[in-house]
Amino acid sequence: MFTHKSKLLKEIEAYRSKAAFASGTYTKLRDKYKSPEGFDDWNKMLLHFSPYASAGYLKCLKEITDSSDGIGSLIATSVGAFTADVLDAPAVYVSRELTSAIIRTEPTVTAKPELVLPCFFICLPKGAFYTVEGSVITSLLAYTPGAVKQAVLSGGHNIEKTGPFVHNFLKDEDRICVVAETDKQEVFASITGWHYGRADYNGTPEWSTCTTLENIVKNVLLIYNYQRALISTCKPATKGSGFKPKKSDATRTPLPTTLLGQDFFRRCTTTYTQSLKNKNKAARRPHWRKGHWHTVLTGAGRKERKLRWFQPVYVNPKLDK
Repeated sequence: MFTHKSKLLKEIEAYRSKAAFASGTYTKLRDKYKSPEGFDDWNKMLLHFSPYASAGYLKCLKEITDSSDGIGSLIATSVGAFTADVLDAPAVYVSRELTSAIIRTEPTVTAKPELVLPCFFICLPKGAFYTVEGSVITSLLAYTPGAVKQAVLSGGHNIEKTGPFVHNFLKDEDRICVVAETDKQEVFASITGWHYGRADYNGTPEWSTCTTLENIVKNVLLIYNYQRALISTCKPATKGSGFKPKKSDATRTPLPTTLLGQDFFRRCTTTYTQSLKNKNKAARRPHWRKGHWHTVLTGAGRKERKLRWFQPVYVNPKLDK
């Protein structure tokens, strides 16, 4: 996590704040989506990420790459924002119910799924995910080495020279970088893969937050591969926005939003109530039973292998007061 540890870092943060509205990324991607009810406004989210994509910001970071702790998170965010800008990264909105379920699902699978989204934003409902320290994360950005290389070739830049953080990341095609910013302008960045677990910062609040961010990204990718029934497309609402109408030449027509888990609990989950046939046994208190992904045998002769999501369930809800 990034904290203000030097005068130069504070100057960079001041630059980031001033560059928000003037950023080319913001100009390019603003009004791309109209967020569904319960989510932060798309433009508000974009203001958090867009300054990091500017050449001036990345140039400032290069000057202090070797002189300050925590700079890797800023570089990761800058590279991600640059990649999202060049590739016009899509956004995926995750419903409140599905967010709650995937946070409680351990994506422990051995085989890497197809990375159908090499660079994308994930928008979470307001108040759906708090860090251990109480900050709010409503959106995050995930990208792969392949996406960065594609953006570099398209944009004519050489991001590999920003420092060892990015150089080492680009060497491993199996990795995914996840970056997020909180409402307190704290930056979280984490690198994850499908064939190894996190060993650094074990037990710290940062580790817990980054692990949850990684799990969210992995579960979204698994849903895109194996639970596509949870994916729906919603046309942007045209009434009741609560905002003043904009000039016709000041905005783009919003694209349809991709929503994961619409009516999730009603369509895809069942609530489990423990059987009380044996009255001598005390009923267990209400709790969440974690979900997991598991390979099952299916098809003719049960010879076909398929990954299936065993969703988390809430046990004994009737006992909850």
